[in-house]
Amino acid sequence: MPKTEFKTIRQKTENLLSQSEGSEVDFKEEVGGVESEDLVAFANSPDGGFLLIGVSETENNQGQQRGRVVGCDVSDGAKQRILGQAQDCTPTVPIDIYVENTNATPFLRVDIPKGTDRPYCTNSGRYRVRGDGRTRALYPTELLDLFVEEQAERFHERFESAASGLEAEIESMRVRLENRIEEFLAEIQGQLNEVRHISSSISALEHEVSNSLQDIFDHAEEAQEMSESANMWSEDAYLSAEQAASNTEDVPKINQNVTHLAWKLNALLDHFDIEDPEISRERERVRAFAKQTTKWTISGSDKSEEEIRDWYDEYKKEHNSTGDLHLPFEEYVSFDDVLEWYSQYEGEMKPEDFEIDEIDDDNDRTA
Repeated sequence: MPKTEFKTIRQKTENLLSQSEGSEVDFKEEVGGVESEDLVAFANSPDGGFLLIGVSETENNQGQQRGRVVGCDVSDGAKQRILGQAQDCTPTVPIDIYVENTNATPFLRVDIPKGTDRPYCTNSGRYRVRGDGRTRALYPTELLDLFVEEQAERFHERFESAASGLEAEIESMRVRLENRIEEFLAEIQGQLNEVRHISSSISALEHEVSNSLQDIFDHAEEAQEMSESANMWSEDAYLSAEQAASNTEDVPKINQNVTHLAWKLNALLDHFDIEDPEISRERERVRAFAKQTTKWTISGSDKSEEEIRDWYDEYKKEHNSTGDLHLPFEEYVSFDDVLEWYSQYEGEMKPEDFEIDEIDDDNDRTA
């Protein structure tokens, strides 16, 4: 919290005392002499101003008017009276009050900055401004100019704030777009490199086969030479086959790409809090079957909650032991679900009255 009481006079106050009353400062001998019009006048001024309370106006040896400290009431009550005058303005004028001393004589300095909600007026509707060393009324044209200036400043501030936010959002979008384009180009480049590699291998294989066939046709008149050419072609074909087989090494890369795509899909599902459709379908099947099993097995009988709990634990253990579910059985069917189903059908029918509906279990991993 800033200090507001001083045992001496600060340099700023010394400077104010060394000049006459004007657009920057006004002297008041008593706290009672401060009116809301004084505060309004400085708040409406281009640079604000100061009230020195407990200071009278005097002349120095050169006949120049100066401020002379005579002292005043600096109690909390005096400060509250000044603050009350500020609150009697529309809107409230912001002020700061400081206590200073000279030769153990305390006085007050009131700082009134240029208002941020101009124009200000008293509660009686009087608009005042400081000028020519006095407080005077604002002329209609000045009042209009002041209002337009203040509204223009507010509009400028709001516009700058909105423009700054918009620029930040555009920059963020640009960065995200550039990153996505780079990723996309990198993926395309990787795929193109794989295609070029496979195409090059195929072209080389075609060239080798063509050369081998040409050798066979060129030496067709000589059986021995044709046989040797055939053997050479066979060996070349074998090598080409090996090379082609080596191209199958790209298959793990493709599988890896598929795995990466699956990871990205799972990440998107997690980010948007979307459950895997396969698990959703599995959940529906498991719950439907468990509900009918509950009806058929224990509904209609008088069982305690503890007995129902034992039955649920055994049922859960049986399903979890199969290892056929994506998630633990309790993630699909809770004990509270079983209690609800039991209470829903309790006393309505006996177990032998139930016929379990046919459930299509062709794709049900819980069957």
